[in-house]
Amino acid sequence: DALKGAAVWGRVFGGGAVIINTPDHAGRPDEPLDLSRLKKGDRIDWIVADCWELMGCTADVQISSPDVMVNWQEDCPFTYYGQKIHKSRVLLFRGKEIPSMYRPMGRGWGMSYFEHLARTLTITWKAQNSRAELLDDAKTDIYMLKGLNQQATNPALNEALKNRLRIIQQTKNYGSGVALDADDEFRQKQTQFSGFDKMQEQDRYDCAADARIVMTKLYGMTPGGFSNGDNDRASYEDMVRSEVQNPCIPNLITAFKVLAVTTIGEPMDIDADFPPLTKEKSETDIKTRQEIYNLCIKGLTYGTITPGQFA
Repeated sequence: DALKGAAVWGRVFGGGAVIINTPDHAGRPDEPLDLSRLKKGDRIDWIVADCWELMGCTADVQISSPDVMVNWQEDCPFTYYGQKIHKSRVLLFRGKEIPSMYRPMGRGWGMSYFEHLARTLTITWKAQNSRAELLDDAKTDIYMLKGLNQQATNPALNEALKNRLRIIQQTKNYGSGVALDADDEFRQKQTQFSGFDKMQEQDRYDCAADARIVMTKLYGMTPGGFSNGDNDRASYEDMVRSEVQNPCIPNLITAFKVLAVTTIGEPMDIDADFPPLTKEKSETDIKTRQEIYNLCIKGLTYGTITPGQFA
């Protein structure tokens, strides 16, 4: 759970970490992590910290400002609430690399996963708001009032005309009705728009491309055409493995080595990997399903089973 929480901080907010806090006999927090000093049954505290809690540390400053850049070359580049932490005791989860011009703003950490989506999401929200305003203004009210030209040119009657139209509009908005003179006429012109569906589809394409998530997964869409979705599923799994799972493997190995010493009592050579997101169907399962399907087709042909049973 600690590693999951730190991974979320790293991906969503640009930086997170797990601090390995060992007993006193295994060394102070500012000393390197030495597995040979750990004993079986030792309690390890896995402290989840975000990039704002792990502040930068300099050689002559004990408690640093949050704006201080993290010097990744030092042995103790962090302070955690005033306590220096050795880098071997910190399992880091950093976000995407920040360009050098803006790197000081991130204090050496990465950027959030949503940073490269900000422009696309802003454009999408503006486009949606613009379409909503166009739809709201699509209906145009036309009032045909008798003697309008004469009243509009008369300054004394101009204000009375405005009040009359204001009362009519308020009545229509709140009362769902229009009160007019018998000689007046009211019409409503509806403006038709086209291409909104294509604009919305293009917005979805842009968001899916920047997020590197296929549209069938991001929006819950069904695969189009004769595709069964295998290509989309494989593309999504490759993205998860390269951007989410693979960066976590070194931290998992370190955590497992610490747990092996405190649980078994001796160090172990450990390798870690993630299982596939989807289980591949074996060739035997495919053949069995095909044989069952062929038997059902024969039964339906000869009338031994009903269409309902076949379904």
